[in-house]
Formats: sequence, C-alpha cells, structure tokens
Amino acid sequence: MSRSRKVVLVLATVLLVGGSALSLFAFAKAGFSLQNLSTTRDWVSSTRTLPSEAEAPHTALVVHDGYQSIRLEPTDDDAFQVEYWTNERRSVSLTDQDGVLTIEGADEQRDGFVRFEFMSSQRGMTVVKVPRSFTGSILVETGVGDVEAAGFAGLSSVSLASSSGSVHATRIDAQDVSLSSSVGNIHAADVQAARVSATLESGSITMADVTATETLTSRTSIGDQDLRQVSAPTLDVRTSSGAVHAADVAGDDLVFETSVGDIEATVVGAESDYRVEAASSVGDVNVPQGSADADRRVRAHASTGAVSIAFVAEGASDAGDMAGGDVAGAAAGDQGTGAGAGRGPAVPDAPSAPTAPSAPAAPASSSLAAGATSSAASSLAGAPASAADAGGAQAPDAAAPGPDGLSAVAQARHRIETILLRLFAGMFLGA
Repeated sequence: MSRSRKVVLVLATVLLVGGSALSLFAFAKAGFSLQNLSTTRDWVSSTRTLPSEAEAPHTALVVHDGYQSIRLEPTDDDAFQVEYWTNERRSVSLTDQDGVLTIEGADEQRDGFVRFEFMSSQRGMTVVKVPRSFTGSILVETGVGDVEAAGFAGLSSVSLASSSGSVHATRIDAQDVSLSSSVGNIHAADVQAARVSATLESGSITMADVTATETLTSRTSIGDQDLRQVSAPTLDVRTSSGAVHAADVAGDDLVFETSVGDIEATVVGAESDYRVEAASSVGDVNVPQGSADADRRVRAHASTGAVSIAFVAEGASDAGDMAGGDVAGAAAGDQGTGAGAGRGPAVPDAPSAPTAPSAPAAPASSSLAAGATSSAASSLAGAPASAADAGGAQAPDAAAPGPDGLSAVAQARHRIETILLRLFAGMFLGA
C-alpha cells in the first residue's frame, strides 16, 4: 500500500472516530436526553371546551396545521373539546362562526435558524373530541404529521389529508370519505360510505371491511395496495409502481391496473357472472375464461408483472390468511374446488430434483477466516463462491496463488483495500 493511501485511511479514521466522540460528548452533556437537544421546548398543554351542540350546533369541523399530528375521537358529551400544545413559537387558534369550528395551528419560522425537535412526553398531538350527535362534515389537513379518525357515524363527509404522514380511518360511516397523503401510508378499516377515495403518492394503501354503495377509487404512484373484503358497484384500483393484492372483493365493474407489479385478486361471485379482461405486456396471465355475455366485468392489466384472478363463493376463502398479499396462495388452493370450476384440472406437482453431491472438504490449511475472505474475493471478481455454484467443481484452495502470483486471500484483501481507498479519496479529496 502506498504512503498516500495510508494517509487517506488514517485521516478518514480520525475524522470518523473524532466525530463520534464529539457526538457522544454532546449527548452526555444533554444528560442523554433527546428532549434536552430540542430547540423547541417548554410546551404548554391547553384544553378548550366549546358550547354544547344544543346551544350552538355545528355543521362543519375544519382543522389546518402545518406541523402537528391530529387525532379525532368521538365523545358522549354534547360539546366539542380541543386539546392542543403551544409554546413561544407555536400557536393554535379556534374560530367558531356560523356553525363552522375552525382550528388552525401555526409554527413561527425564524430565518437562519435550524430547528431540531424531538418528540417527548412534553408534547402530544392535537386531539379533537367530537360529539356523537354531530352529523356535519369533517376536513383535516396537516403538513407534517399523522391524521387519525375513529368511531364516527352518520356524517355527511370525512376528508383526511397529510402531506408527509400516515392517514388512519377506522369505523367511519359517512356519505363521502376521502383519504390522501403525499408521503406515508393510508389505512382504512370498517368504513361504510356512498363514495370512498384514497390517493397516495408514495407509500402503501391497505383497506379491510370497506363498503361503498356507489364508487371506490384507490390510487398510488409508488406503493403496494392491499384490499380485503372490499365491495363497491364500481371498484377502481390503480398504481404506477407497486403490486395490487385483493382478497374477497365484490362489485359490478372491477378494475385493477399497475405499470410495474403483480396483480392478484379473488372476486366474490360466480365466474359465469363476469366478463374477464386481463393482459400483461411482460408477465404470466392466469385468469378464468368468464362469460362474454355477462353484465358484470373484471379488468386487470399489468405492463410488467403477473396477473392472477380467481372467483370464490362468499365466505369460501380465508380472508385473514390472504391479508397482506397471500391472495396467490389462496387462489392456488382453490384449483381443485368448486370455486375453481372452469379453470381446468390442477397442474401436477413437479418431480423432486435429484440430490446434489456433497462438495469435497476444504483443505486443512484453509481457516474459517480464509474461506470467508475467499468468498468475498470470488464475489468481487464475479466468480462462483462455492463448488455448487461452479457446477460441482471443487473450489480452489484459498491459499493457492492466482495468475498474478497472489493468493485468493491476498487478492481479496487488495480488492477491499482498493475499494475503501477510492471511496475515502472521493469523499475527502474530490477524486
């Protein structure tokens, strides 16, 4: 190894160790508490109770916040109650006008000031307790933070949105339910509505026990979609990059589409009741024939990915086992049942592969460390690392010299040193 390379390695090691030591020292000075490292402390919790609904009924709840998680929960009391946190840099305002309760949270931004905030017991999310008698609309929007709503019935509409955070909707009954996020996940469970929509840029969408009497649309740009026991006359599920897993879905017009990813779906109903249109530009297509004269339709298209559709009788499949993408296994298990009638006989099991001969024992001179280093060297060179990978040929002795006169161990060490030196040189010298 040249002197310059040794200098670079020593310098990089010193910087790494020194930086770690300084970080540990600062953390120790803070009493090993993330809270003490925060630039936004001294939080104050406040609770405000609005007049009862009997005195001043509300038709709408609007919550806007740029930097806070929001949770909505029902209350048996006949009045809205808001629990929130403030400090010298954060304020929360409540406006109650013409039956519309508006809650706005604002965070002061200081030019040239770097903000560090670590969640602690001092600070919690904004909690809005909504009377069960409330039947109006709910709109919640937050920039950074999660949005949660659970246990509401008889609402006109529910709209939950986050720019960077997850959205959770559980036990919701409303005319319209809209869930959206830019970066995060969307979870919907036990939701009933006339219209349901879920829109997500990056993340996953999961739905379970969701019923729409008119339409249900689900969109992701990057991320998987998992639907279980979801029904709607019009069900439209699309993603640009991600897989679509649907178990026990029902409807009259079902659409599943992805650009890159697999589509696996089990549809509740008889195959003869559906027209089946399925295609994949690159990938296998395994779908029943369906009926060309049927009024109901299933469409599935993947640009790159496999497409698999099966029909099941109501309650025939185990929805719990198929949650999270096990639809393919359930569909395969139905091949020999009445649910799979019309798809042809089951494919016989493939014969077992013959047992591969055991690789010869490594020479006694090869230690465990030498064998591991030899494997690393083989991987770097793009060669098989084992006798099996080489088509059954015996692996060369790690200590044997190569064409350049160096042993496999020495070659591996040289390659690793070269890679590390190039990385450090690029980082610190701009090479």
